[in-house]
Amino acid sequence: MSTQRVADTNEERLIAGMINRSIDQVHYKETIPFGEEILRTENLSGKGFEEVSIRVRAGEVIGLYGLIGAGRSEFVQSVFGRFPKTHGQIFWDGHPVEIRKEKDAIGLGIALVPESRRDQGLCLNMGVGFNINLPIYKRLTSGIVINPFAEAAAADKQIRDVQIKTASRDAPASSLSGGNQQKIVVGKWLNHGARLFIFDEPTVGVDVGTKVEIYKLFAKLLKAGAGIILISSYLPEVYDIADTLHVFRKRRLVSSHVGEKAVHETILTEAIGV
Repeated sequence: MSTQRVADTNEERLIAGMINRSIDQVHYKETIPFGEEILRTENLSGKGFEEVSIRVRAGEVIGLYGLIGAGRSEFVQSVFGRFPKTHGQIFWDGHPVEIRKEKDAIGLGIALVPESRRDQGLCLNMGVGFNINLPIYKRLTSGIVINPFAEAAAADKQIRDVQIKTASRDAPASSLSGGNQQKIVVGKWLNHGARLFIFDEPTVGVDVGTKVEIYKLFAKLLKAGAGIILISSYLPEVYDIADTLHVFRKRRLVSSHVGEKAVHETILTEAIGV
């Protein structure tokens, strides 16, 4: 705890005081070698986007940046099967695939972690364990009866692996912090065997300390061989976290940057189109 005069402080000092670490440690990122290609799109078009070509490798974070309505969210919704593509091709592990509905994407190993996790990613009044096991209850069921021992073991494993802070697997998801709710959403897809995680505005509505926890969770997923597509409206976040940054404007991918070779002003200019 500290007290400072407004004139004697700045954003960096405020953040350092809040989380007990310097601002350059906020956007936590580890250097992780890339593996084989997981997903590739070639000239993909659909509702709200046109001619988008990207690829995601194991251990890689692909950032998508642009203004609202630029086409980045519409693009990933199509990859996840919510809206059908109208043109182009999706490749999974190097092979062409057809993703016509969400079930197809989930079956391949694609997970969408939505911006509104409370409305779209969780059953808030149900327990942590129930939420984690949602995609795999068929696997935990014999006939019409759920195996309680397998159910408990699967939930406890993900609670440990993703480091969810909860009083018990039966605690309602609504009782957890925003960061831990995010971990539940990730944990349930890991249970299902997801290899590609699409995060849509993953740090909206969480405090600075929780952001660091989410970034460390990214590193854990990448080390396990997953790939990540990160959508963020906060340029410093997507700029610092992404290995490759794609800029969207007017429904199209207009530029791509590897590492930190572009400056913020260039990216903003590309996104706005001035």
